[in-house]
Amino acid sequence: MDATKPEAVTTPKVAAATVVPSPARPSATERAAERLARLQAAVKAAKHQERDALDRQAAIVGHALIAAMRSDPKLRGGVVDVLRRKVTKPADRAEIAVLLLNEATP
Repeated sequence: MDATKPEAVTTPKVAAATVVPSPARPSATERAAERLARLQAAVKAAKHQERDALDRQAAIVGHALIAAMRSDPKLRGGVVDVLRRKVTKPADRAEIAVLLLNEATP
């Protein structure tokens, strides 16, 4: 090497890489819409869980009352009175018709 000539700097040849564009960041409106959708889904799931819990409670209480009605005529009379006043749909009344009979069930 000659001391008077500066050493040439060579850069290594690199194969051109395929550049994959990164996905654009969602706009504030899109992020808000996604957040709203997640919140609405969470509310729907919570309502569904609450409804399931209420259905289970109603079934438990209903089973207990029906069992108690079989052995307690006074309770039976009170429950039948409430059912006659509150159950007004014909299809629902048909489902509970046996409970509305005056005689006690064995």
